Amino acid sequence: MKFLTNFPKSIDKLKRKVYYCSSEVIHNEKGMKKLNWKVNKDRPVCPQICEKICLGISLGEYRIGDRLMSVRDVALLAGVNPNTVQKSFEQLEAAGILYSQRGSGWFVSEDKTKASEMIERLYDEKTREFFTQMSALGMNNEKIKEYVLKWNG
Repeated sequence: MKFLTNFPKSIDKLKRKVYYCSSEVIHNEKGMKKLNWKVNKDRPVCPQICEKICLGISLGEYRIGDRLMSVRDVALLAGVNPNTVQKSFEQLEAAGILYSQRGSGWFVSEDKTKASEMIERLYDEKTREFFTQMSALGMNNEKIKEYVLKWNG
């Protein structure tokens, strides 16, 4: 019976955690911009979280010294285990992109260029994958260029 009396409090707590989606950026109830944390379950989750944070820094959604959402909040939004988010944050800390303050959370470090470099490497990787896949389909560079122009058009 105690569970039933606590149930409305749980619902109220969840309502405060509702976020509204808008493209790749979402707005919480305070109007603060936050990246869309949805992840693709077909790829490793940890790199995706790292990519999303770096993208947010590169796009200016997170500025130097900005505090990130808590590990638990990101895990809730992404639908992943908090340990996965913690691991991602720690990897970004090792790369010099984030830093932590015990009891205060995770913050964007002063070196914004490292996040931009990580995104640039991601662009290179995805472009290389695209060309490899198109070549595997028998397309030469001229045909690939033709399709890129068609879709960019």
